[in-house]
Amino acid sequence: MKKLLIAAAVATISAGASAADLKPYIEGQFGYADLNDVDTKTLSVNGTNFAATAKLNMKYDSGVS
Repeated sequence: MKKLLIAAAVATISAGASAADLKPYIEGQFGYADLNDVDTKTLSVNGTNFAATAKLNMKYDSGVS
């Protein structure tokens, strides 16, 4: 049993050492996004002790990224 445990430990260490010998590589990605402006309807909430109104407008300088 001891020999099997020692053999498993040696195999694990040697597998890690061979995985550490990696060659460098270059990776790249291309992407495209066309953003639209956001415009929401006005939301009004009337309660017994309060009233609230909200509207959201977001405009992007450039719609393409």
